[in-house]
Amino acid sequence: MRWVVRFFDQGYLGASVSTYRSNYGTVAEDDVTIDMKSDRVALEGEVRNLGGPVQSIKGQLSHTDYMHTEFEGSTPGTVFKNKGSDFRLEARHARFGNLDGVVGFQAENNRFSADGAEAFAPYSKTSQNAVFAYEEYGISWGKLSFGGRLESVKVESLGNPLVARFAPLTRLHAPQLCARRPVEYGARLAAHNEPGLYRTGTQGLRAFRPGPSCGDQRLGNRRCNAGQGKVEKP
Repeated sequence: MRWVVRFFDQGYLGASVSTYRSNYGTVAEDDVTIDMKSDRVALEGEVRNLGGPVQSIKGQLSHTDYMHTEFEGSTPGTVFKNKGSDFRLEARHARFGNLDGVVGFQAENNRFSADGAEAFAPYSKTSQNAVFAYEEYGISWGKLSFGGRLESVKVESLGNPLVARFAPLTRLHAPQLCARRPVEYGARLAAHNEPGLYRTGTQGLRAFRPGPSCGDQRLGNRRCNAGQGKVEKP
């Protein structure tokens, strides 16, 4: 990995480039190996002490290019590719009395493809957009924190020109609210999670799996609840 960072009076700007290569075997088949490579570039920066209603702005942008090829002996088999980008922008607002916090936006885009005899999933494109806020309110014995995240996800199955069993399909998951609502000595987290393509669109056999991968397009959204407690004192 290589990092380049430049600092200035009110912030910084940095960039990184990393690459990873690996060739490894599998536990299911002695003669099956995986030749993998992954490249990533990232950019990050922040501007502070802006004055006015916005005190600072921080941004992050990254792109990852992943690929691996399954080999049976010396013969190349299925090739898997995954390309994704992530963007995040957040702003810290000025203090309003005892209230301090940030608001932001995040976007993720991902493209997946599998080509070969053991392609178990169709070509796909996933897009996710979200806005979020996190606030802290200081009081005499500590502080209260609360926040929320509103996001939407679009999953597109693009089929596969060489595999007839994969039909094009689009699923749009409407905006969902994930809210964190602390009380004096604890917090409750209500979470929403959409079904991924691997739960709905996979079909086929894999060289290093004992059985077939079978997705079900009838699966609905998953929901979960988790609890968290926290007390902070100055």
